Amino acid sequence: MTTTSSYKVRVFTPAGVLRAEFDDFIALQYRNQVNTPALSVINTNAESGYAQYLVKNNRIEIWRKIVKNGSTALPWTRDYEGKIRRSITNYKENSYRLQITCIGKLETLSRRIVAWYAATANRSRFTNLNGETIMKQMVEYNAGPGALASNGRIRDGAITNLTVEPDSTRGAAGLHWSCAWDNLLKSLQDLSKVSGGDFDLVSSGTDALDFKFHPGQLGTDRTATVVFSVDRGNMINPMLTEDALGEETVAVVAGKGEEADRRTRVVIGVGYSSDNDIEGFTDAKNEEDTNDALDVKGAADLKKSEALNQLTFDIVQTDGSRYGIHYFLGDRVKAVFLDHTDMLKIYAAEITVDRNNAENPERIVIEVSNV
Repeated sequence: MTTTSSYKVRVFTPAGVLRAEFDDFIALQYRNQVNTPALSVINTNAESGYAQYLVKNNRIEIWRKIVKNGSTALPWTRDYEGKIRRSITNYKENSYRLQITCIGKLETLSRRIVAWYAATANRSRFTNLNGETIMKQMVEYNAGPGALASNGRIRDGAITNLTVEPDSTRGAAGLHWSCAWDNLLKSLQDLSKVSGGDFDLVSSGTDALDFKFHPGQLGTDRTATVVFSVDRGNMINPMLTEDALGEETVAVVAGKGEEADRRTRVVIGVGYSSDNDIEGFTDAKNEEDTNDALDVKGAADLKKSEALNQLTFDIVQTDGSRYGIHYFLGDRVKAVFLDHTDMLKIYAAEITVDRNNAENPERIVIEVSNV
């Protein structure tokens, strides 16, 4: 079975008015990634009729259609959304060329910091809350309608037409989080690693965005149907690494106070045993002055240093296992190598299309991460 893909680009004004649609680009590359702004680069003819619309802050959509056996086509699907943030015009091979770089919707969150004084309850310091609750309060009061100086924020920071979906108190419970002055997007990314969920900005109108939390993973659990292995032909270059060189199994956590008056806790990690007793120090003077807060901080540090037991491999597109048909960005999948099994997340999808290369018009690189 032969499977190919077709691509087209649509260009909109910031207000959502369609200005152009074209498929005669010279080359394009785009990367979608969980919890991270998508990125695309498009090269085209600078003298084309649509080049006048490829300007700063206009919106770009890349649409993809998969064709099987040269006849059976799946519907066109929008595989990328972004905003033009850079353009370069040059002269090459007797023609003027235009290259535009676009960045995805999540970039909007990187334009804000957590502009609240340290230890402000439920604004820059969160205690014993679910991951979803913390994320949504961070966005609401730094980029959403509540990001106002009249509420106590350092400056008005509400982003026009950005809303936050109602909180359902999902994600890991009992979390403590301190984030004063952090970049909003970076703090959300760090929190997502311990909150048990992903996040996204979803278009909810012409120029409106809604912040959403996805418990578990952004996509669907496909571990029963999508399996990567050498035998199936969709896995190459597998490498299983077991690395305990940087492991710590006991955290000595020190909170507020000085010398003998400093609050301390000892936290034991999951990898501890009498012959695997490895101490590390955790400075938690900026955490809440409670044993529970120090325990959470110590456990988080131990998690970062746990012995690595990781399977890495390259993914091959096959007729029975293909991005855009059998699995999608954010999906949970399974990988099997020898007697080792991992549950993984489709973390990133990068597609390169070169219309001058008819023999290989499409390259797809899929990256996975531990769930």
